[in-house]
Amino acid sequence: MMDRTDAEAWLFLDSDIRVYGALDPLFEALEGASILLSPHVLRPREAGEIKVREVPLLKYGVFNGGCLGLRRGDTARTFIDWLAARLATACFDEFESVYVDQKWLNLIPAVFADYRVLRHAGTNVGYWNCTNGAWRNRATNGTPQREPLLFFHYSQWSPQKTGRRERGREIKEAGQRRITAELGRGYAEELKANELAKCREWRYGYATFADGTPISATMRRHYYTELQAGRAPEGDPFAMGAYFRRRCPERKRRRQFVKIVQRVLGT
Repeated sequence: MMDRTDAEAWLFLDSDIRVYGALDPLFEALEGASILLSPHVLRPREAGEIKVREVPLLKYGVFNGGCLGLRRGDTARTFIDWLAARLATACFDEFESVYVDQKWLNLIPAVFADYRVLRHAGTNVGYWNCTNGAWRNRATNGTPQREPLLFFHYSQWSPQKTGRRERGREIKEAGQRRITAELGRGYAEELKANELAKCREWRYGYATFADGTPISATMRRHYYTELQAGRAPEGDPFAMGAYFRRRCPERKRRRQFVKIVQRVLGT
């Protein structure tokens, strides 16, 4: 992007983010840093909230990977190369203590000095922070000290539950619950107008082998382990459905488990 555009700064936003206001505060923050990070929380939580609000961040990452800013320069180039190298071989979903691309962002404060943490309460609002009461929707009566909502991250959100609950927990504050429901209804209508139902019919291109066999997470981990050990067979892995069905440890473990249960039960 640095070679193909003349822009001085860029913002990456996840595809499930809906922008509601001008993003000038983010670009302003990038004027003084090369990397802009969006934290999941902006304040300490109460003792009763630690387990559900802070402990998960130690597993999934302090910063949210759905919002990232970069400013042109050597630091940004170095960061892109640094992250790309790690995602090429270690971008997993809860495997080997990694959570996709997001958890790698935890290391930025240690390995990059030229970064800034975004502290605008109306940015990257999602289920992890929508109950903090620090942001307001322009269409509602918000208090003056609250920052305006710039964009909402609809992660773990469903058009069938447009705001009453966030990730299975009730939004306690009535005002935030009303605002979230209002935003959710509007977003659901926009998705319907843009044929979300039709989009959901699209198949994920890497979900099956060439013969149509579904690729399980265990098969993917098995291939990675074999690849790292130098034992993976040569050729296109997506053409090796039969190989994985024979060799996948998942099938072996299931058979071993059944045998153990049969021995225990004497059957």
